[in-house]
Amino acid sequence: MPKAELLGTFLEILSYGLYLILQIECLRVLWVKHRSGKPMHYLVGTSVAIFSLVTIHLAIDIVRVMNAFTTQMNVPDAPVLYYGKSNTSLSLTKTAVYVAVTLVSDILIVYRTFIIWDRRYLVAAGPFLLFLADIATSIWATWSLKEAKPGSNVLMADVTLRAKYFYAITLVLNCICTGKHFSPIFALYGLNDV
Repeated sequence: MPKAELLGTFLEILSYGLYLILQIECLRVLWVKHRSGKPMHYLVGTSVAIFSLVTIHLAIDIVRVMNAFTTQMNVPDAPVLYYGKSNTSLSLTKTAVYVAVTLVSDILIVYRTFIIWDRRYLVAAGPFLLFLADIATSIWATWSLKEAKPGSNVLMADVTLRAKYFYAITLVLNCICTGKHFSPIFALYGLNDV
């Protein structure tokens, strides 16, 4: 676990550098659109919210790596013991921030589907219900993580299962909202491709 966390944080730092460049370019494009008379406040707000959450997530990961590898250096296997505690405030905050990034992204894609399908509430109803299920499973998984105690394999198995539900719902939501091959689902509503 410590090696995975260390490597993951290193890769996250590298990816964040690329993401920072893309974020600046995204804001520049949105600013040009705004100046041309097409304000897109929801896109700017969403972009800034996601960027802020990703930055918080990275900061938490860096703090956790520093704590794991530099505090209690006289204790054997200190990083293993540190990462073995899954219900610490930093761990829960990291999970909550990750969930928040996913939920913000998912609500944006539901809204995008609503706009693309000519603001038809019937089309957005299914994805919106999946989004509500996404919220419920994310709360359930995060709460389960809070309740898990070190060495409690049964509770950790429950956390893993609930996290899989969360990821599965997010995947289905994204596939339905972005996949052209899912248009037969919309055909059930008697809707044609826009």
